[in-house]
Amino acid sequence: MRVSLWMTALMLAATLCAGAATLTTEPERVVFDNTTGSATVKVLADGAPVPASEIRSFHLMVGGSDYSHMFRFSKEDGTVTLTPSPTVEVGSYDLRIATAKGDAWLKVYTPLGEKKNSLQALAQRLNMPLDELKRQAGQTQEMGRGGVQMSLPPVFPVGRTLTLDMGAPATMKARWEVDRKVISEGLGAVALAYLFKEAGPHLFTYTELSGDTVAAQASAVVAGADTPATEASVAVGVPLTLEAPAGYGKHTWTVNDDPADGDATLEIKRDAPCEVLVKVLSEKPASGRPEEFDRTSYRVKVTPKKK
Repeated sequence: MRVSLWMTALMLAATLCAGAATLTTEPERVVFDNTTGSATVKVLADGAPVPASEIRSFHLMVGGSDYSHMFRFSKEDGTVTLTPSPTVEVGSYDLRIATAKGDAWLKVYTPLGEKKNSLQALAQRLNMPLDELKRQAGQTQEMGRGGVQMSLPPVFPVGRTLTLDMGAPATMKARWEVDRKVISEGLGAVALAYLFKEAGPHLFTYTELSGDTVAAQASAVVAGADTPATEASVAVGVPLTLEAPAGYGKHTWTVNDDPADGDATLEIKRDAPCEVLVKVLSEKPASGRPEEFDRTSYRVKVTPKKK
């Protein structure tokens, strides 16, 4: 048995067919800060509501893996409603809404402030009152060149580099801070490049200066998120081959936090029913930024053999 994270066939949308309608959603993204609310989204084909009878399925994707169990979905004519399930995890997802007219895609962010990676945890780490952190998060001071608008995602994957160019002239003195620590400052320092190394929220602050005076400033909180574990199952005594993501030159595996021998793949086999947590750290990417990495995990349930 072989399990792969990169099931690219699912990502090939039916909208590639000639004459297919243009599928859109309104809004184009939704953010869940807790598990108690729901979000209703319009689903449109060439601007017209898609009937409920033509909305076929939902796939909540990260890369090639489906995490649809993290939400409950309902549909009506022209709309779908998303409700977090008890299994939801902090993350950044792409929701594929498959319809008879093609696929619509919706960005789904789950910072889930009530979870362990909350603003409260960040406030404690920065030794500042929670109310002050909330005041700063999303704050924009509009001065100087008419203010600055900073558009950062509420959730960003661990192992990837968050980049943003504020578009100010090279003669502008600017400063970027992450969790109140300066990461770049000087003339033309208007571009952000920050590698998320661990899960958890961070406060990003961008400041433009005229001499020593603040000319414009904006802040936002972004939560780093690990990719949720992929669920897998296998019968007792049957080998299961797990695959690391492609495009990396080095892979380090662990099984229940113990080192395991493996490279691009790892085979496990158990002689009794159990649950196994397998992780792989993939480094040395073949393309992109050399310091980036991927952390993939599998939650494997070993089941009794059928009689």
